[in-house]
Amino acid sequence: MRQKLQFSLLCGLLLFGWNATPARAELWSWATETAISRFSPEDIDLLRATADEALDNHPDDTELGWENPNTGHSGTIRVFGTKEVSSQICRQVFVKNNAIKIQGSAQYFVCKQDDGIWQITAPQ
Repeated sequence: MRQKLQFSLLCGLLLFGWNATPARAELWSWATETAISRFSPEDIDLLRATADEALDNHPDDTELGWENPNTGHSGTIRVFGTKEVSSQICRQVFVKNNAIKIQGSAQYFVCKQDDGIWQITAPQ
């Protein structure tokens, strides 16, 4: 359970707007055995682009996939619920990632901010 929570936190932070710095790297040492910890910058870009496409342009019950032929890493983003909360569009999303033999998945509730960025928030 702890590994799943840790993966969820790491994936969400990387996918939805948290930028790592060297000072923060030590705090995240537990994340070395997650799929996303093995991702290249190109993998992260593909993951983010797929998430943005799914969240911005596709209806509920849509699943989009991504794959990086250079690394063999892949994943899917499935949007499965949309509602308005405090004048913001919010969506439920399920993320699966694969890095060779390491797999992980997590569910998020994200809301689109005024600047167009999707941010993790508590479900309402």
